[in-house]
Parts: sequence; C-alpha cells; structure tokens
Amino acid sequence: MAGAELAHRGRVRIGAHLVGDDADLLDGQLEMEANDTVFVADAGSFIFVPREAPHRFKNISNTPTRLLFLFFPGGFEQFFLDIGNPVIEGQEKPSAVQYEPDVMRVAAEYGMRAV
Repeated sequence: MAGAELAHRGRVRIGAHLVGDDADLLDGQLEMEANDTVFVADAGSFIFVPREAPHRFKNISNTPTRLLFLFFPGGFEQFFLDIGNPVIEGQEKPSAVQYEPDVMRVAAEYGMRAV
C-alpha cells in the first residue's frame, strides 16, 4: 500500500508493470487511460489496473490529487520509496519526483517499463 499526491496538471506517462494495482482516488479528478480506454475518475472512485496493462493518468483538477494504491502481489510500493522522498509531518513537502532515465532504470528493477 502506498499513498501518493499528484500535483495540478501532473501526469504519469504510459507504462506497464508486473503487478496489478488498485487505487482509491481520495481527492481530485484524473484522466485515466488503461488498455486503450480513456475515462475520467472523480474523487471517491476506485480504479483497477490489471497486471501488465499499459496505463497512464493525468491530474485534470485545479488542485493536487491524492490516491491510495494497493499493489498485488505486494512489494511494488518499495519502488516509490526508492525513487521518492518521504513526507514527514511538520516539515515542508519534498519536491516532485522527475521521471528521468535514472528513475526508469530503477523502475526496470521492479518489472516496470515505459510503453
């Protein structure tokens, strides 16, 4: 399980990974694409992405979106810990992760690939 925040107009490019993921969209609105189907998810939506399905999402809200991910089988949440910076209560939030080639190198270690 991992929590995530996606900045206003933030996006995650098309990728696929060896684990499936479910996400509860806690706040905001996302444009999602999975398996060549594009749809809009609003706060309160439950999102399911099958294992190895190409998918992407983009924040189309005027505010950050917050998601709670559940990965199956577990372990993929470590990817986010490896590439990101944790949010520590009482401290300023770290800057957003930039998806540079070194991040994709780490992603490959977790069976993730750009599509």
